[in-house]
Amino acid sequence: GTYVLVEADRGVDLGMIKEDVASADDADDVSPATENSGSTQPASGKDVYVKRIFRVADQCEVADLLNNKVVDEQNALNMCQSKVQQRKLSMCVVDAEFQFDRRKLTFYFTADRRVDFRELVRDLFKHFKTRIWMCQQQQ
Repeated sequence: GTYVLVEADRGVDLGMIKEDVASADDADDVSPATENSGSTQPASGKDVYVKRIFRVADQCEVADLLNNKVVDEQNALNMCQSKVQQRKLSMCVVDAEFQFDRRKLTFYFTADRRVDFRELVRDLFKHFKTRIWMCQQQQ
């Protein structure tokens, strides 16, 4: 597939085109983006969301994703796990993911019950200086 820079949650992310699923005729059936979602929906009401493709990614951007970003995400995961232990929170942080433009850092976690991680998020924001997103995964 071809790597492209695409519209993301308040920024830009790197995606891969796996296959073309829409024709030029289908483009007429897609309504403009809504303010809340940032994605476009077909007028027919189907559950199809189309993100804007800004351009094809160059070799340097792809190399950054495959090398530096992976290392940074592992470092972020290790730091978050350490902070969770320090704060004695009953949760298990299992993954971390930077948005391509580094404006958002998502931590994926599991927990048996509700966890108040507001102080954890403040600690992480102070260190990474980017928006922190916590996403609970099913166990």
